[in-house]
Amino acid sequence: MNRIIKNTFTASLLLICGFLFASCFDPIFFEIRNEIPPEEPTVSGVIQHMVRYTSGGNEYILCVADGGVRYKRADNESHGSWDSMGLPFSSLHYDFNSSSFKGEYPIALAADNNNIYLASIKIRPSVNGTNEVYEVTIRSTGTINGSWSEVWSKNRSDSSSIFTYNYYSDYVNLNFNMFCTNSPKNANRKAYFREGDSTLYELSGTSKTEITTNNVCLDSNSATKWNSAVSFGGETLFFHSGASETNETPTADATKVYYSDDNDLYYSSIAAPVKASGATAFARDDFGFSRSATTNYLIRSIAVCNDCILMAKGDLREGYGGISVVSLNAEGVPESDLTNSRTHVDRTISPNYLVPLVFNATPGNNETSSILYATTAIPASGNAINVSYKDIGLFAYFPTRGNWNRE
Repeated sequence: MNRIIKNTFTASLLLICGFLFASCFDPIFFEIRNEIPPEEPTVSGVIQHMVRYTSGGNEYILCVADGGVRYKRADNESHGSWDSMGLPFSSLHYDFNSSSFKGEYPIALAADNNNIYLASIKIRPSVNGTNEVYEVTIRSTGTINGSWSEVWSKNRSDSSSIFTYNYYSDYVNLNFNMFCTNSPKNANRKAYFREGDSTLYELSGTSKTEITTNNVCLDSNSATKWNSAVSFGGETLFFHSGASETNETPTADATKVYYSDDNDLYYSSIAAPVKASGATAFARDDFGFSRSATTNYLIRSIAVCNDCILMAKGDLREGYGGISVVSLNAEGVPESDLTNSRTHVDRTISPNYLVPLVFNATPGNNETSSILYATTAIPASGNAINVSYKDIGLFAYFPTRGNWNRE
């Protein structure tokens, strides 16, 4: 039987399947103080990424949700104010007349200092009666709701390392990822995509450039399999981990780098990292990474505030997640022990939910003064109990409102 495993996007498929295990109980607000009623959902789906983009002097945040791309002003604290971008393709649907799938499904979003990039897939029924991804395309646009241009596309008929068949497990692997530095400073934003294990491209408008860099993945001795990146000291640092961030703000350069390795949070312990003498790129030893806090589940995403780091967690197999918080001292060094969230997100979103993403839309502020977002999903696990599919989507904390609620 031909089934699909997408190396970077496996989680989305499994999480969607997890809806089948959901009960009708609604525990998402399992400890909201003052009996705050939940808002009506306006942004739903398994949301794994949120990106920053500047257009016309305004700062926006964008995400793939509801089968398309949603966006709003980064400083907007109003519920239900997300708009939808126009797409260059019809939404994925099954045509019973032709017994085939039509349209495309967006899977990833990235942005640099000028452009937005969207990756989408096409699927088709396989000869064994299941469905398989057979094409991946990246398109770009230079403005919100501008026209889209194709940058790169691969079909299974092409000789590409992103499509591989595992004869032992009978799976088709999609070995591909698109990500960006997502820096608070627009000038530091760059976008990349990985084709296969070790071919990395930088995106620039309608073009791509293969990168031959000496920068290894800083969380590994391997120089391949990049899954995230940050901007530091005028360079891009790459990581195997999908969760990497700095303490850069719109007005201040980064002095600390953070990333996760399974359940552990690491930080750069050297006060002012510099390259080794004669080196052309940063190396892991330049940062003196140290382990700080340890959580109970895999850290999937991190968001940096002035006084703390929020860590989105989730284990596909064990079926638990939630959000943990660690305090930062004045130098940006995380404490070794977890603490309670000052916005109560750790007691608002149930740990029965996997949390793919946590995001700070206004970095440079303390937790209670930041506009924060988190997304929820249901694990594809028999342990997914006391969860509800209607709670899958986006949640937000607005300082003017003073609490977390549904977006």
